[in-house]
Amino acid sequence: MKHKYPGGERGAVLIVSLIFLVILTMLGVTAMSSTTFEERMAGNARDASIAHHAAEAALREARDEILDLPTLPKSRHLAMSSFSLPPVDNTGKCADGGVCQSRQILLADPAINKPVTLPEIPANVDWTENDNQSTGTTVPYGTWSNAQKLEVSRKPRYTIELFCAPMAYEGPSADVLCRLYRFTAVGWGKNPNTQVTLQETYLKDK
Repeated sequence: MKHKYPGGERGAVLIVSLIFLVILTMLGVTAMSSTTFEERMAGNARDASIAHHAAEAALREARDEILDLPTLPKSRHLAMSSFSLPPVDNTGKCADGGVCQSRQILLADPAINKPVTLPEIPANVDWTENDNQSTGTTVPYGTWSNAQKLEVSRKPRYTIELFCAPMAYEGPSADVLCRLYRFTAVGWGKNPNTQVTLQETYLKDK
């Protein structure tokens, strides 16, 4: 005995199967795209961390130069005479291997040794200088130390600034206190487009 089916149901199974196949394909493509995006995010975060550590290493080297550590045989042993004194203005410029001209600042309150917000770094600083160039506005990490090579696209670079403040309450009004240093460092990751900038201020003991 033959069963007759309405003509509208012919091929319905094939159509439903194709719809499910399209849905499954879309879900698979979406999952793959999401996984790829997450891998890229993880890679970018990892590269940013590498650049951050590179910049931190440059900051440590800048601070070691000011501290004149004997464990650094190649250190420049920067002293006050390495900077232009007395400070002329609050503009300044950087040169001679990342050592900047000293700059004037005012204190928030003459009764406390607390500086106001420091100005921006000098406008002439160029972070694109060659990795082997040590006489420009910035200095590459490892120039004045026995630091190990970092696995990055570019050597981190840094500058050293010295700020001087009038200290009328410590003596004559012409006296200045030149002990506040600022280190600015830029680090790159394995990707040269990944860049991190760090700053640190340091008040050196008398």
